[in-house]
Amino acid sequence: MVYTSEKMVNEKMQTAVFMAPQKIELKELEKPIPKNDEVLIKVKACGICTADRRLYSGTKKMGYPLIGGHETSGMVEEISGECSRTELEPGDHVALDLIDRCGKCYYCRRGYENQCLKRLGRRVGEIPLRAGGFAEYIAVPSKEVFKISDKISFEEAALTEPVSCVIHSVHKAHIRSGDTIAIIGAGPMGILHLLIAKKLGSIAIVSDIDEKRREFAKKLGADFVFNPLESNVITFVKEHTNGRGADVVFVTACNKETASQSIEMAGKVATVIFYGASYPPTTISIDPNRLHYDEIILTGSSNRTSKDFSESVTLLNSEHISVKPLISKVLPLKDIEKGFKLESKGSIQRIVVTL
Repeated sequence: MVYTSEKMVNEKMQTAVFMAPQKIELKELEKPIPKNDEVLIKVKACGICTADRRLYSGTKKMGYPLIGGHETSGMVEEISGECSRTELEPGDHVALDLIDRCGKCYYCRRGYENQCLKRLGRRVGEIPLRAGGFAEYIAVPSKEVFKISDKISFEEAALTEPVSCVIHSVHKAHIRSGDTIAIIGAGPMGILHLLIAKKLGSIAIVSDIDEKRREFAKKLGADFVFNPLESNVITFVKEHTNGRGADVVFVTACNKETASQSIEMAGKVATVIFYGASYPPTTISIDPNRLHYDEIILTGSSNRTSKDFSESVTLLNSEHISVKPLISKVLPLKDIEKGFKLESKGSIQRIVVTL
């Protein structure tokens, strides 16, 4: 369906706009009109992730005003007249992969869409979208729309995006059944690494300074948990791997100390993945002989590809993993700032905003 009426053009929607660090305003903006091969989505839920928190605090500089929110689910409202996704219908429940990749740059053409050099920016009126899930409606290219099972709540479906990022990370680790993995940090991303890695038959060691998060990790399948402030992290990991060290280390809570420790706790031919970004940026010292002689792979994992997103949808639709335990609090859009003021620590994992 193509929008042509003046009524459609003048319709308004509620949005949460980041105006400045630690300042969000609810604003009425024009409801977007889908262009060729776009789909209008009525947003139902959007998670508050670490990147959004950095935008809110001002730690991450993107320029204001903007509309954030990229962990997004919703319902198909309208479909443009020349949509290539003929299987989509109004009312479909969907998760959104809100990266408008160019598909033409060097990295896109080589299959590394997550490293796209020319992501296409979008706006609602004069306000740029930093994904744009904190709004009642969003118009997106049809390729970014993924159908989800009606059995999954919109709040759970909003976590399709973080699951896809973790899938990307786990693929890079090449986990084999029986591997021992160490996860630094038991926040939402650390827990998602745990859930997926356990499905692959791994033995999981989780490190976190927060007792509630350690208990949560244990409840969701961690074989061993420990407090790095009370135990020597290298000794603990080696004691639980017959002295070898971990086969895979995921650093989901990154700072100078955890980054250095991750390499020390790795065994021979291990893979160390820096999943979480370090804010502020930091540097560490590495003995190249350690990487050389022990053949350790040191790499990072950022974002996801459309293939990762598709796998995430399949994983959630099949109910092979459940993200429901990670949803700590659900707030309406009008209370979004309360969600940002709640720290993501202890029993607070993911806060989801509903619209």
